[in-house]
Amino acid sequence: MSRLRILFAFLLCTTFVLAQSDDPNELFDRANEAYVAEDYDEAISLYQTILGQGIHSAELYFNLGNAYFKSDNTAASILYYERGLLVDPSDERILNNLTFAENQRLDKIDPLPLPLGQRVVKSFFSSLSTVVWALISMVLGVAGLVLFLYYRKTSKRLWFTASITFYALALSVFGLTLKAKNLAEKDQSAIIYAARVLVLSEPKEEAPVVFELHEGTKVQLLERYQDYTHIRIANGQSGWMKDRELRRIKLSN
Repeated sequence: MSRLRILFAFLLCTTFVLAQSDDPNELFDRANEAYVAEDYDEAISLYQTILGQGIHSAELYFNLGNAYFKSDNTAASILYYERGLLVDPSDERILNNLTFAENQRLDKIDPLPLPLGQRVVKSFFSSLSTVVWALISMVLGVAGLVLFLYYRKTSKRLWFTASITFYALALSVFGLTLKAKNLAEKDQSAIIYAARVLVLSEPKEEAPVVFELHEGTKVQLLERYQDYTHIRIANGQSGWMKDRELRRIKLSN
């Protein structure tokens, strides 16, 4: 009986230790300590463990991107900075470090100018997320309703004009928010993960090479055929490459 008690106590302690070691806050602290100690492989392993628990945050992606960058893995650092921007597109630290990491790439591609509508939406939503802008449109709508009620009570044209103005602003912001959300959902992009990639004219091994790309370059995904993916780069050029040579920025739900 005493042996059973000892075994039970051992299992209980082991379970407690394992539960403690899986605590995301503790893992995050340990990962940060490993990063400061320049043990980047350990930091990466711990950050990835947290991600494996289904936890995602801009801070986590930022730190993971930094750890990969310090490990001279430019492609991975860019990938995780980009994923961090999906969580918080206005994070200045991620934006700055992403720019620095992109400067390490071999490929220097001059992007085509965006259509006017997309430029307006991108500029409009660069500082806040679509969720925040949606809330702002709701606040503007409520303000318009309150002003209209004042107009009904006082019959003063000033309140009517103000309410119409706020309603117009609410509709405009809401429309742009829907546009931004639609663009974000349609955006399917990835990062080149192989050191050197040959982009082909067709999705087959013997097809002519159109151009080549290198690790860290961001591409747009157009379609997939068997083991190949049709991609387009920022200057408008397109072609086919092996799907295994890239990593999608958006995680599958």
